[in-house]
Amino acid sequence: GDIVLNQLYRHTALQTSFGVNMVALNGGRPELMNLKDMLAAFIAFREEVISRRTKFRLNKARDRAHVLVGLAIAVANIDEVIRLIRASANAESAREQLMAREWPASDVASLIALIDDPKHRMRDDGTYRLSERQANAILELRLNRLTALGREEIGEELEKIAAEIRDFLDIL
Repeated sequence: GDIVLNQLYRHTALQTSFGVNMVALNGGRPELMNLKDMLAAFIAFREEVISRRTKFRLNKARDRAHVLVGLAIAVANIDEVIRLIRASANAESAREQLMAREWPASDVASLIALIDDPKHRMRDDGTYRLSERQANAILELRLNRLTALGREEIGEELEKIAAEIRDFLDIL
């Protein structure tokens, strides 16, 4: 084994040293780095990229979950919602009336707790106030989505999004 290794050293470039200048952009400035600094800078960069991407995805998931909670509340109080929309003169007044009321939300309390959105919480008395985005989503909803099946779909999608939100929070 040693004979072969010695032959390789003697007749090939296996044991050659050469100088390297490792210059990389660190925080926007060029910097001469050794291998350890280079790895540390790369890892820090990847952490920043992952954290930014995760925050972006978390916000998107929370936005979607927010709309779904509104839909779930509408489905839970469907008769009242339909009566309110029917009695409204136009979409604008329907939206305002949807947002003005305290909706009973005890049916969907578990879903609201699942997504745990700090900006939108259920009140202590078990009611929930719809935001403008939620009211708009309710007004845009087609009636066939309001069946029991629609309720299942909303619940399932919320569960999925809640799992994503938990993952994103773990990553962060």
